[in-house]
Amino acid sequence: MQPTLAETIIEEKLRHWSDCADVPETTLLRMALLRDVAYTLHPEKSRCLATGRKEEATQIKQWEAQIEACRDAPNLLVDYVELLKQDPTQFKKKHHLPEALFRRVQREKLLRYDRKWENALASEAIRIQWQFWLFDAWIHVSNLQKWNSTFSQRLWPNGVILFAESGAQNDIIRSDESSIPIWRGHWVVLVSPRFKHASELRLESDPSLNFPKAAPTPPKWSALFP
Repeated sequence: MQPTLAETIIEEKLRHWSDCADVPETTLLRMALLRDVAYTLHPEKSRCLATGRKEEATQIKQWEAQIEACRDAPNLLVDYVELLKQDPTQFKKKHHLPEALFRRVQREKLLRYDRKWENALASEAIRIQWQFWLFDAWIHVSNLQKWNSTFSQRLWPNGVILFAESGAQNDIIRSDESSIPIWRGHWVVLVSPRFKHASELRLESDPSLNFPKAAPTPPKWSALFP
C-alpha cells in the first residue's frame, strides 16, 4: 500500500531515530526529530487545504496530534513506530524550567504558545545537564533557510538549535564583498556537556557554513546557562 504524504514525511524525518539509542540524550535528540516532523507537517497541511485535498489534510492533522502528544511522553526510548501506536491520552509529562534560566533567556521566549516544543526541549536539556549557548553570526540573507539546515546538521548529535532570532536592531546590511545583503542572527543552542566550550565544535571556521568574509563581526559563542 502506498504510504500517505504524512507517513512519507515521518519516515524521512525520523530516519536517524535508531542512531539516538542508548545514550543519555536519547530523549532530547528524538524530541528534536519529532519537532522537525511537526514543523514540516503543519505547512503541508495548509497546502493540502489550499489545493482542495481535504482528505490528505485530515490525515496530516491526525498525525500532527499524535506527534504533538509524544512531546509529553515520559521518555522516547522505544521505536517510533511503537511510540506512535500508543494512546496519546496517557502522555502527561510536565516540563519544568528553573527561574535561574529566565535570568539568561527571556521568559516569554520559552513560554510562548507557539514554542511548546522548545519549552519541552529546554526542560529535557536541563534534566540531562546539557548547556545553553548563544551563537552570534552574520549570514547571507539569500542562503538563510539552507544555512540553518546545514548548521543544524553540523551540530548533530552534539548540539540542537533551540530557536533563532534577529541579533540586532539594524540586522540586515550589505557587505563590502558583494551586493548580497547579510543578516545578523542569534541562535540559542543546546550543547552536550562533553564540550567545555561550544567553540570546541569548531563551527566558526566550518567551510560548509560559508560565513560572509566581510561581516562586521566574526561568529562567536557565548555561554548562557548554567
